Order: sequence, then C-alpha cells, then structure tokens
Amino acid sequence: MESRAIATAIETLSPLPSLHLDAPVLAQVEDLLPKAVAALYPALVPDILKNLLNAPSEVFVRREKFGGMEVEEWVRVNGRAEGAWVRAREPLGEVARCVEGPFCLGEEVSYADFVILGFLQFCKRIDQRYLDRVVEMEPVLGRLYAASEGWLARDT
Repeated sequence: MESRAIATAIETLSPLPSLHLDAPVLAQVEDLLPKAVAALYPALVPDILKNLLNAPSEVFVRREKFGGMEVEEWVRVNGRAEGAWVRAREPLGEVARCVEGPFCLGEEVSYADFVILGFLQFCKRIDQRYLDRVVEMEPVLGRLYAASEGWLARDT
C-alpha cells in the first residue's frame, strides 16, 4: 500500500489529530517534491547503490538500464553532482516555500510535512552529506527536520 493510501486509512480510522489530507499545501508538496527528487536522482544514484541496497538488490539494479544506458553511463550523461544540484535548486525552493515554519501549516504538523520529512530522511540515509546539502540550500527544510525529530527517533 502506498503512503497516501495508508494516511487516508489512518485518517478514516482515527481522524484526530488530523493529518490535514485536504490542505491545499499537500497537493503542492505532492506536485513539487517529485520534481526535486527527479532533478537530484543523478547525484543520488551512485550512493543509493553503494549505501542503501543489499548485494542482491545492487546486482539487480546495476543490470537495469536507464534510458538504454548502464547505470554508471546514465549518471555520467545526466549530470552527476553539481548539475543535478543546480537543476534541483528551483523545485527545492518551491518545496521550501510550502513550509510556513516549522511545519507547512505553521505550528501544526500535517501529512505534507511527513512527505517532505520522508524525502529528507531518505537523503540522510543515503549519506548525511545529502541532507546537509539540501538544508544548506533551503534552511527552512532543516528547521522542519529538526522540529520532526520525535518522529524520527525510531528510524531503524
């Protein structure tokens, strides 16, 4: 089951406190964040392969083609490192503008915050330097991450 479907089921079973699934900011985040992730993908792929995947999964992914290219060639052609970060600047900025501080709805947490938080934690799990780079680019996302530390305490 995908995360949004799970959130909808939770909201149905236990509507308080609300996840604010009807908040307009959620639609914005769900539209904008994939653009940032897509832009960063060439920068992230090598370390996803190295740091997140177990050996059988890495072998499987390395066999896969990206646009007819091997993973390493796709990464080279699509601008690993700086090119990816340059392309991600605008969509990350748009995501950051969805945060009214410390959360998207100001002081009240919503599902939109968890969508962003999932991306930030994904960056950290790949390598701390990716989270650091995102936060350096958009400090408000670092504040959202810090305000959410209680939800990250059980991340294993």
